[in-house]
Amino acid sequence: MRLDHQPLAVPGYDHVVTRFEFAQPLTDPEPPGDIRHLVQRYRVVTAQPV
Repeated sequence: MRLDHQPLAVPGYDHVVTRFEFAQPLTDPEPPGDIRHLVQRYRVVTAQPV
C-alpha cells in the first residue's frame, strides 16, 4: 500500500489522487506450492491540464 495517497507523475495529465482499493494474497497451486503472490489494485485519478 505504498502508493496510497502518493503523488505520481503522469505525462500530459495532472495527478489528482491515488487510492488503494484492495489486496488479495494468492498461493500458486503448481508445485512446489510455496510461491505466494499479492495482487493489489489502486485507482489513479488524473485530469487534463487546464
